[in-house]
Amino acid sequence: MLYPTLYDFEWKSYYGNTNEDGFFCVHNRKKLEDLGCKFAPLEVAKHFSKEHEIPENVGLKTFAFHQVDI
Repeated sequence: MLYPTLYDFEWKSYYGNTNEDGFFCVHNRKKLEDLGCKFAPLEVAKHFSKEHEIPENVGLKTFAFHQVDI
């Protein structure tokens, strides 16, 4: 969690959003992977949390959720 500060990542809005999920996992994923961070594969991650339903997580009861009808 220190990498964005240590490596001076620019915190900015992407498509009108400033949430940390998109900042870390989408927009800066390549940078973080290049620094050695690992992300869970979809088959593991789909059981943790979801924001929108996708074919892989339909009907799953996840640990966390964002803005999704459950």
